[in-house]
Amino acid sequence: IIVTEQNSRAFGKTVEEVQQLLPKDQQIYEKMIFSMIIPEVKQELQKLGDRDTAVLYGLEAHVCLQQTCLDLLEDGYNVYLLTDGISSQKQLDRSAALKRMEQAGAIITTSESAIYEMIRDAKSPIFKQFLPIVKEKNPNPFTEL
Repeated sequence: IIVTEQNSRAFGKTVEEVQQLLPKDQQIYEKMIFSMIIPEVKQELQKLGDRDTAVLYGLEAHVCLQQTCLDLLEDGYNVYLLTDGISSQKQLDRSAALKRMEQAGAIITTSESAIYEMIRDAKSPIFKQFLPIVKEKNPNPFTEL
């Protein structure tokens, strides 16, 4: 997990609900450019070795997320966009950004779909750990792309 905050003095820190789910020693990188691909994040990505896939979610779809996605695609990553975890203040901005990122080569999916794709098999030892998360009913305001 790599976490960034865009100008936290102006926009605030990562919300408490998300912070509680992060590992205790999670590094959160402050940034001023819109893409999260800052030098510190590039170093983190290099430490991960030969991984070629990134899963993105966050705010704002048409600014930070889009620029991060386009940078990752340019760097050769397969980029998955979790639509139920992506937002913008305006629905039109969100829709246009998702369409643009998909046209650029990103894969549009949902968190549930991505979880099952990563687990791949109901016999997987981690399947039962994720089942309660997948079954949890959360209202999703994003019924449309």
